[in-house]
Amino acid sequence: MNGRKKELEKIFKEAGCPELLKFTYCPSDERYKLRIPVSIKNKYDLKPAYKARSEEDIINALFDDIHKVQMMSITLDQLYELRKPAMIDKTRQRDRSMHTAAKHIEAYEALVKGTAFGAKIFRTIRHDDFDDFYCTCEGMHITKSRANEIKTTLNKIWEFGKAKGLVEVNHSKEFSISEYRFQPKKAKAVKTPEEREKLIAYYLDLDTVYGYACALMECLNLRVSELKALKWSDIYLEDGLILVSHMVDHDGKYCDYTKNHDDEGSHYVPISPRALKILMIIKEKKYNFRDGFVFLGKTGNFLLTQECNNNIQAACKALGFQKKFSTHDCRRYAATQAALCGMSTPAMQKAFGWKDRDTAEKYVQVAAATKEHEEMLVNVLN
Repeated sequence: MNGRKKELEKIFKEAGCPELLKFTYCPSDERYKLRIPVSIKNKYDLKPAYKARSEEDIINALFDDIHKVQMMSITLDQLYELRKPAMIDKTRQRDRSMHTAAKHIEAYEALVKGTAFGAKIFRTIRHDDFDDFYCTCEGMHITKSRANEIKTTLNKIWEFGKAKGLVEVNHSKEFSISEYRFQPKKAKAVKTPEEREKLIAYYLDLDTVYGYACALMECLNLRVSELKALKWSDIYLEDGLILVSHMVDHDGKYCDYTKNHDDEGSHYVPISPRALKILMIIKEKKYNFRDGFVFLGKTGNFLLTQECNNNIQAACKALGFQKKFSTHDCRRYAATQAALCGMSTPAMQKAFGWKDRDTAEKYVQVAAATKEHEEMLVNVLN
């Protein structure tokens, strides 16, 4: 309540009438009254006076009325500032979300904040405004990865605005950036089959829940968020398939969707003989403590992505690798090898649960270039 009163004192002071923020008591009516100066009344379309049983009720009612008007004229940058504290809290968490949140803050403040797009009234922003903004980004020659960071940040701001009642639709999420030309992300080194074999052996020797989780990830083309959400009821051992239709988000919340947030993201993953052996070890170790989850501790906590990455980094260091791998490199390895074996773009898109066809096409193109270069080298050597 004190915060609201100070905000009102500031508004009255800026209007040049700080002394008029005073309450009078009417014994006959048994109520408090506050008269609103004309300048403030006209600016926020308020009533001439407010009446209530207590000063606190008047302050709350007046603040809510003024706040509604302020929110109607709030800019994108101002809304971002309101949401920023929650984003900063994310950067203090012990999970991958800390790095993601830091990237989102940096991306917005570097490319959106202070621009004409950021200065627009939030609830009035429409398709043409997004088009102008992304055309500007395109001209700045930023990478596709960077563009996706901006889009994700804007998506979250629009969800925040939607929760505040400023908009009914997340216009940012509906806007596609696939038609814009951004620089390709710099290719990251993919592990070799030999390196992968050494990593799997290292993980199994750890004999820990995180060790088995990392080993299983190497043998299944799952995202780490999907691995966390894996239940024994999703595993069809007789058919040799796993149904992937859920995920655990950065907040540790179990979600009834995958990364794509729709039914297209649901897909089946084949269980390799090696993955089956690891699953049987996990089952024997009884790591599925409760609720049918493959990885869920006695306290009900899911695996931490950062802890998985810490185990991977420790393995790379112990094995003397110069490269630094992460949880996502398991999927990158599987996709690269699938493309090298001749798997088609539509088949890869379905198998890996990608919404964007370009993602699958990227691996197919890399594989084609690799085979072509190998043939050229053989001809040269001959």
